[in-house]
Amino acid sequence: MNLTIKLLSLISVAVITGCSEVERDIVARVANKTLSKETLGHQVDLFRYLYQNKLGAVNPSYADIFESNLTNSMIAAFKSNAAIEVLSREAGLTPPDENTRKALELRYTKSFGRKGESFGALINRVAAAGYGKDFDLRFEADARAEFYFDQKLRDRCVLSDAQATAKLKQIEKFNEAMNATNENVVARAKYVHELATKPGANFAELADKYSEDPEKEPGGKVTDQSATDFEEIDGAWDVVSSMREGEISPVFNVDLGCFIFKLDGNIERDDNGKLLSADFSRIWIRKALFMEVPTIGQLKKLYQKEMKKELMTEAISNALERLEHAHSS
Repeated sequence: MNLTIKLLSLISVAVITGCSEVERDIVARVANKTLSKETLGHQVDLFRYLYQNKLGAVNPSYADIFESNLTNSMIAAFKSNAAIEVLSREAGLTPPDENTRKALELRYTKSFGRKGESFGALINRVAAAGYGKDFDLRFEADARAEFYFDQKLRDRCVLSDAQATAKLKQIEKFNEAMNATNENVVARAKYVHELATKPGANFAELADKYSEDPEKEPGGKVTDQSATDFEEIDGAWDVVSSMREGEISPVFNVDLGCFIFKLDGNIERDDNGKLLSADFSRIWIRKALFMEVPTIGQLKKLYQKEMKKELMTEAISNALERLEHAHSS
């Protein structure tokens, strides 16, 4: 009797331990579907491979952030795929059609393929690297999501010619308002320049008061500047290169805003007297950015892209909420 009890006890402990080990191996769950650490690891490995073969090795300084973002993306994809499976089943959808697959093949080739590589060559390369099965699973999940969008949501993402024309007029009106605002920016920059060039003016105080530099240091200090740092300010480096220490530049009016520089020192020149680097103080009065005016066709594509993201996010979120509620009740 004691032996029987002991055996039952051992079996119970083994079962409980085994269950806890399985549970610990689960990273995410949606209803009765689970994502294991092993499967997650395979997906992360796949997309790390695809990324590095397309764009090169990740900067070591950002490696931890890259891995964290990639892991979170794979978990989110698992949940989305589970929701899409349910939504497709509820809508009575068949497996994705040939048109959906062909369009997705083009997108995959553009996103993950090397220059001149076909989709077939991409599949073969991924398979040779040991990620063929994981690639196929991800492709099928994405195809299912695309097919669901095409069948159930695409019609809600169409912008008519009249609607597109109205939106273009809104953009033009916005740009007109921004142009008026930027004229005031130029006038303000000229006023600040007048203050800065008056005898006894304190450039550092003016920078603290008027500069809108998002990375502004006290007094507007920007140290060890070279030609590279002036690339977005047309003609500025040529002008400041000929300035004397303590001299103040004219106003440089460019798309980013209006800039005024004072040459502070720490000047380094080459043997020919060409300025290599120096310390400056600057006042940057920022402009409002204009909206690019697209064509009607471009606007329709942009609208569809934005609406697709919004509607798919809403559909997936609602499905996951229903699944979670059904599973817990």
